[in-house]
Amino acid sequence: MGEDLSFAPMSSLSSPTQQLIRAAQDDNVIELWLSRVNLRSRQTYHTTIRQFQLHFEFAPLHRITLEDLIQWQQMLSLRYSQNTQRSKVSIIKSLFNFAHRAGYLQVNPVVLLKTPNAHPCLHERILTKSQVEAVVLHADSDRNELIAQTLYTLGLRVSELVEMKWSDFSPTDTGMRLRVIGKGNKQRHINIPDHLYQYLQRLRGDSPYVFRSRQGPQLTRQQVYNIIKSLGDRLNIRLSPHYLRHSHATHSLAGGCPLKLLSDNLGHSNISVTSNYLHANETDGSANYLPAMGGLNSA
Repeated sequence: MGEDLSFAPMSSLSSPTQQLIRAAQDDNVIELWLSRVNLRSRQTYHTTIRQFQLHFEFAPLHRITLEDLIQWQQMLSLRYSQNTQRSKVSIIKSLFNFAHRAGYLQVNPVVLLKTPNAHPCLHERILTKSQVEAVVLHADSDRNELIAQTLYTLGLRVSELVEMKWSDFSPTDTGMRLRVIGKGNKQRHINIPDHLYQYLQRLRGDSPYVFRSRQGPQLTRQQVYNIIKSLGDRLNIRLSPHYLRHSHATHSLAGGCPLKLLSDNLGHSNISVTSNYLHANETDGSANYLPAMGGLNSA
């Protein structure tokens, strides 16, 4: 991707001595920049740039400030995974760096824009069962305790949690189930453990949403993210809502949950996505499932 100049010297903010390209408008610069990208990545770069332009309503590149870029980056953090954020920010920085070095831009605000860190590997995002219990026990309110417990027990995405409504629950022959609208507006149903449903009922109020905010009828994704992160800070562990979802998946499989059932409950588009959790336990290995052999130890 583009070179990360987050800690470049302040002199790199200034204008080059001359314009090295004939480009007269942004589209010319973007086209020239894209021509330098390998074919395999070009469509991804083009899509990211188009989304960036739409976000800023096609404002000229020279009018976009550092404050604008920080606001855009905050928007990304609410919609995309950390690795996707990193990819998109790196692409935009690559474009601005190119335009500045070529003399098209007089100043280069991206030199002060920090690129998000790469997300840790999947196995690093999975809590132990004792860590999950500690997260729940260290919640500072009943509501926040239930938020953590619901994310883990049901394996929900944060966007699915904040949209939970009481009208989404329905009785079955064996208990209650929850209707969830996931990615791509795909609908699925999840059976709810009795104890969790009873805990949720204790919080029930006038709002149609299960988890209310003090400022409105429902929590936002950012508020839930902040709640969960603060719980992790209390325990000195890295934590986000998605960590609890990852932990749900891994612990369920370890407990014998069928892969297809887990895939359906998580709302994965393909069972191959769910199968990644089969490889996430670095403390386990296939040798542990073989009988012990005689030999050196039995001599």
